[in-house]
Amino acid sequence: MIPQTKYKLSDYGKRPNPLLEKHRKHFDILAIHSVYDEFVFASLLPDDTVNIAIVRDPLELMISGAYYYRDVEDMPYLKKVPREKFIRNLIEYPELYDERVLSWTRNSMAMDFGFPNNLHVMDTAKVAEYLAYLNEKFSLVMVMERFEESLILLKRLLQWKLKDVLYMPINAHSHNAKDSQNLTSSLIGKFELRNFLDVEIYKNFSGIFSERVAKARDGFQDEVQHFKNVLTKVWDFCCSREKVIGAEYYVKGSAWSEPFIVNSNECEYMFVQELEFIDLIRKKVLTGSKLVTKSSDTRKARVCNGLNA
Repeated sequence: MIPQTKYKLSDYGKRPNPLLEKHRKHFDILAIHSVYDEFVFASLLPDDTVNIAIVRDPLELMISGAYYYRDVEDMPYLKKVPREKFIRNLIEYPELYDERVLSWTRNSMAMDFGFPNNLHVMDTAKVAEYLAYLNEKFSLVMVMERFEESLILLKRLLQWKLKDVLYMPINAHSHNAKDSQNLTSSLIGKFELRNFLDVEIYKNFSGIFSERVAKARDGFQDEVQHFKNVLTKVWDFCCSREKVIGAEYYVKGSAWSEPFIVNSNECEYMFVQELEFIDLIRKKVLTGSKLVTKSSDTRKARVCNGLNA
């Protein structure tokens, strides 16, 4: 399921605008940025739908989002923040630059999970009630900082193959992470009050995630390590300068997966940015054309250099 235009199925307070495929009674997968709405999604997806989400350290998320929405999306409210000490200003003076409870840089996870926009930091009972509701509705909430473990839990939940969760880390942000922002404990405390919903969301779901990993059986951590080893070899193959069109890499079978092959064309898919890939899928739906792409050599070099750093 993809939107008719742009790159989000729905925004906060807006109904989705899916692009319909012919001869379909319902969609099979919604895998695009969207605000969660149980009743809207029920009208688009089958009854046995499995809800999956991902959370990220709230401060890391805010820093990454602030630079992205300022530099890429040209959000006017972020353009007003002085570039010097950009993150510090955004945290310290929300009444000047980011006064809404829910925005792209303030409780953005809460916005995506469909939290009410009128909550206050003291509304602890209401926050806990909505979190309990989400705990019932989502079969798995992954954690960005534990991505490989998350993907193996996803693989097991959906009974996918190892090849189905291969990826290239192409969307890593180059701006300063929180460790290089020199934020004082006072500012971090102010951030946690300012982004109180995201802090509670992360605490809730990362706790559930840790419990789930601790209870995982059948050599879970060994499977995660095997997955990491396979990823390293696949990344080496896809980044190889000697790799020619039509080349293949053979991955041996293991206790957790059957043998499989990764070819050069599949490498190209993994190098494609999200928005470009959505454009390709939209074109395929509208015209019936093949899903053909060639990744940017500049992007590929940046990704591969990062992997080899």
